Amino acid sequence: MQGLEDLFKVQGLKVALQKYKYEVAGKTIAGENVYAMLKAPRGDATEAIVLMAAWKNMDNVLNQSGVALVLTLARYFNRRS
Repeated sequence: MQGLEDLFKVQGLKVALQKYKYEVAGKTIAGENVYAMLKAPRGDATEAIVLMAAWKNMDNVLNQSGVALVLTLARYFNRRS
């Protein structure tokens, strides 16, 4: 998911990764979440808004509109702060 990390970094956001692994119905599912943080310039960092979009849908197809929306909102909020 290096591409998504780079897109967040270009917006000036702090980026982090979160690995996960769980078992369901005898199958082990593992992956990695990419997330970015934008701290409020006037706040005390105790409030947050979480925006998310799945990278792929249940049919394993890229969620282009959802990912584009999250990136656009991140860019908007970054410029407003």
